[in-house]
Parts: sequence; structure tokens; C-alpha cells
Amino acid sequence: MLIYYPENLTIGCNTGIAAYCQLNARAGIEIGNNVLIGPGSYIWSQNHKMRDAKINIREQGYELSPVAIEDDVWIAARSVILPGVRLARGTVVAAGSVVTKSSEPNAIIAGTPAKVIGKRESGSEIIHQQSDSD
Repeated sequence: MLIYYPENLTIGCNTGIAAYCQLNARAGIEIGNNVLIGPGSYIWSQNHKMRDAKINIREQGYELSPVAIEDDVWIAARSVILPGVRLARGTVVAAGSVVTKSSEPNAIIAGTPAKVIGKRESGSEIIHQQSDSD
């Protein structure tokens, strides 16, 4: 695992972070309790500024926006969590997803960019939302 700005990273109890993850906590990353982060995932709290076409991107600095991952979240392998995202309690992020927006509690999200595909419910059943391709 590679951590940039570890002084801005908070990790709760009983949380597991698998191998090959990268966390950039320049603007702050808060990870709750009982969180699982799959191998090769990235969590980033900064991004390059790039709006001004008259200035080289590398000279425009950074936009900073903290990331929050609440309790009981599972981020599956090779997912990317971008700056400013809050993953609400119980969220599941499918493998390989790119998360650009915050989630609601117990949401199941997948894709690039990630969208809600279902919701975790009490008991063993998972409720799936029907997509346009179903």
C-alpha cells in the first residue's frame, strides 16, 4: 500500500486495506469501522486543476476535496474513489468502478462512472434496480 500525506488519513477499527492500494490524503481521507478495501483500489482527495488552456496543466496546482468512507463499506478490487466522494454506511462498490459521486446508505454501485444498481436490505435478499439494458 502507498499512502500520500498519511497525517491526513484516519482509519477506524477492524478495517482491512488489501495490497497494492494507493491513498492520497492531501485533503483528508476518513475511513470508518469495518470497512473492506479490495486490492489495487485508489482513493484520491486531490485532482489537477486544468480549466485554463493558456496555462500548462502541471502549473495550475490542485483542487482539494476530502473523501469520507463511512462504516460497513466494501470497496471491491481495482475501484477508484475520486475527490469529494462520501460513501455512506453500508455502501458496496463493485470491482473496477470509478466513483465520482457520493452514495446513499446501503447502495450497491457499479460502473464507470459508478451508478446505483441495487440496495442492501435486511436479511439475505438483495433488491436489484432494473437498468435500461434489462
